[in-house]
Amino acid sequence: METKIFEDFEIEEGKVKAMLSAPHAFIHLRDGNIKYAETNTDKIARELADELGCYAIYKTYSSDNDANWDEESLYRDECLKTVKRSKIKLLIDIHGMSSEREEDICIGTYDGELINQDMELANKIIESFKEEGFNYVSLNKPFNCGRKTCVANYIHAGAGIVTFQVEINGKYRFEDSPECKLDEIKKALKKIINYYLKSEKK
Repeated sequence: METKIFEDFEIEEGKVKAMLSAPHAFIHLRDGNIKYAETNTDKIARELADELGCYAIYKTYSSDNDANWDEESLYRDECLKTVKRSKIKLLIDIHGMSSEREEDICIGTYDGELINQDMELANKIIESFKEEGFNYVSLNKPFNCGRKTCVANYIHAGAGIVTFQVEINGKYRFEDSPECKLDEIKKALKKIINYYLKSEKK
């Protein structure tokens, strides 16, 4: 698979028409304030892309920009170019939330807009995580992905494809945590990707 290398992110080309994104995998700045890395979000994207043969875009270095916030973003622009050129059907933007949060997983769909109000898909996303042991899977609370500069929102608006944002509680992302569930996260995402691409062909 070809990998395109940019200053602070990479894009892995694939064959399967789905794309995984991890824009906060390293320390970054938001409006001049330091935001800590969302640990292992890039690992999830890379390993699952390799396993499925799908596309992935992820940060590779700390930077002074925030691809999920800034008004202008090379990361988002190159992501959109890849989606359009490769006719990708689904984009999942992977994030990490604090271990202090009560939610295990939060799915952001901008009140259903990013998934074209497909509640069957929303239920499948929630069900897939619950099947892997994540009990509290919320929808659009506390993160609904409504900001137009969010990666998932931007790609949906620019390419018209189904997108959504996944926020993963820190206790499940850190490998030294007794509750680490990186494999379960990937299994859930794999189910969702396979389900959507299969249903999209019908």
